[in-house]
Amino acid sequence: MNASDAAPRLHNMSAPPRALINFHPVQASSRSKTTCPDHAGMGTSGLRWLCRIDVINHFWPVPPGIGRDPAEGLDWTLTQEPERRLLAQALAEERGLAQADAALSCEVAALPPERVFDRLRDVARPVDLVALSLPRMALLLPASLAGRRPETSDMRLAVAVLTRRRGTVFLRDADPIPLGQVYRPLDLWEAGATGRQGGCDAAR
Repeated sequence: MNASDAAPRLHNMSAPPRALINFHPVQASSRSKTTCPDHAGMGTSGLRWLCRIDVINHFWPVPPGIGRDPAEGLDWTLTQEPERRLLAQALAEERGLAQADAALSCEVAALPPERVFDRLRDVARPVDLVALSLPRMALLLPASLAGRRPETSDMRLAVAVLTRRRGTVFLRDADPIPLGQVYRPLDLWEAGATGRQGGCDAAR
């Protein structure tokens, strides 16, 4: 094909496809309360703090302002001790107990590693997050330790949230998946500015 034959074809080419992206402002939540209501909101950022999940500090607390020993928990990835304690306590709460008793702790300790994660997923599945007034979508971000917030004492809630984590996003209606890591504290934030202050019903 010579240049004179190609010219008409080039002129008749249709326009390349174009993408149209629409942006809409996020509206503030109209709910009056939540299981973990705003303890210290960040209205200027458009985010509202819901609760903190800190599994390690729940079971191995350190005084405020005191750093954790870096050597602590070096074998946790082998023993799964945090995940096993989390499972035992969540099962206890599911059965209406305040704390896991010796029999329940022994039952969980005897589980093979893969069953621990399966059981955590089973515990997460029936938790009614709508009844707990959690949003459809929220952000799970690394907790800032500059200003310490109270962590939730509800381990069933912690399991239900962590198993519906997809990266930094929490999806309330997603199917639970095996837990990732539980070793760092995470804050759950909802999009929607608010100036409310309040306690945290599920925090200790």
